[in-house]
Amino acid sequence: MTSDVPGPIAATAVECTAAVAEYAATTSDADIPEAASLHIPRLALLDTVGVALAGGTSELYHRLAATLDDEVGTGPSTVFAGATQAPPRIAALLNGAAAHALDYDDATYASYGHPSAVLMPALLASGEESGAQQLGSAYAVGLGVIHALSRGVDVDAHYRLGWHATATIGLIGATAATSRLLGLDTDKTRHAVGIAASLAGGSRSNFGTMTKPLHVGMAASNAVLASSLAARGFTANPSALEAKGGYFALFGCEPQGPELCTEMLKLQPWHFLEDPPHFKLYPCCFNTHRGVTAAMEIHGLFQPAGDDIESVRVTVEPEGLAPLIDGYPPTGLQAKFSMAYVVAAALLDGRVTLSTFDDEVVQRPDLRAVAERTTVHESSPGPRDRQRPANVQVSLRDGRSFQATAELGRQDHSATTRELLSAKFRDCLDHSDHAWNWRVEDHLWRMVNAGAVIRFPGSVKSATDPRGDGESREGNRISDER
Repeated sequence: MTSDVPGPIAATAVECTAAVAEYAATTSDADIPEAASLHIPRLALLDTVGVALAGGTSELYHRLAATLDDEVGTGPSTVFAGATQAPPRIAALLNGAAAHALDYDDATYASYGHPSAVLMPALLASGEESGAQQLGSAYAVGLGVIHALSRGVDVDAHYRLGWHATATIGLIGATAATSRLLGLDTDKTRHAVGIAASLAGGSRSNFGTMTKPLHVGMAASNAVLASSLAARGFTANPSALEAKGGYFALFGCEPQGPELCTEMLKLQPWHFLEDPPHFKLYPCCFNTHRGVTAAMEIHGLFQPAGDDIESVRVTVEPEGLAPLIDGYPPTGLQAKFSMAYVVAAALLDGRVTLSTFDDEVVQRPDLRAVAERTTVHESSPGPRDRQRPANVQVSLRDGRSFQATAELGRQDHSATTRELLSAKFRDCLDHSDHAWNWRVEDHLWRMVNAGAVIRFPGSVKSATDPRGDGESREGNRISDER
């Protein structure tokens, strides 16, 4: 009897842990492309804080915050929801979970995960405690490690085994990033990575539950813990990634994984610029987005009522259904992972927004009826599988049919992308607990500038109206000032 599950990866002489540490500790700021250290981190910071502010109103966040209530209220690091303070590890845990609570945070196919929801909460929590600067270069290094490690473990196979790559891989990247931010040398960074290697985990069986965002918060918190421990001389196996019984042996599916990871860090250190984080315009699983876009195109041709629709067929890329759920979702949280539900919402409402996933909206009879007449299929394997478009075909009871195809599309760093994220941020701010005012947007944009200290001053907090004292926001939007 054979099995598709790969066997353990043997130990290797390639010092991958050392390569990660050297990359994090010794890369010069001047050697990091501006797109990697400024443009992408600016967008990622604005987007991550925005979705965390909105996520701070979710039920799962309230339950988590209530559990940690005794540890919140004092400390050097900011908790976004409520604009309160906490110890760094607690702030990273709460902010990471909040950032992923709505599944509205950025994503990449290269890592099969959500890098910024781990990186930014860890960096902000560590940076506020230490008064650190250079947020952008630390973020760039963390993202570089995530991409290199994703290649090394064979993230597709890693994901198929059931690992939540955002947690298992994101933790190592965030540890490298926070180690750099704290100024750890190569030796201490190796120990930090070794500590993190023993803290990695997260099962995809918990997708669609409150535990999925908890994975992200724990990864951010454990990154802060690992780098803080190493800074104080705490030790680990300095070869923990490639050692016998180490990280690659547990999580890796590629026999040459340590070599591939090391090679990318040394020869293609900014490879992620070819596949940067994709900032979501819909608050649901990334794998549903092309289907949503195609369905909204059909809605633009005509505005169907639920009774008009005979059937809907959705075709996605090979393995595109892996993170999604079957059956009609009973809650808004699970609806974020239902292709049938989000396509039905896009067809009937012409939009997929935060309110689409309110529990009472999920119970609408018209949405349920269309979703239950929707079938979802994967296309046959072939080249460029991840880039395949999604196709939505709608058959009406009167005999007419419509179809649309949508590709993922590449985002750039243009003013259009910035304006879209600014609008998204303001919407998230409107859905938050109103503990922040609109000035926080400009502050976040400038925090990534070289030399900017990581902090959240009182001037961006404590507003009953997130738009401020009746002041117009016109002329106060984020700019390109450096």
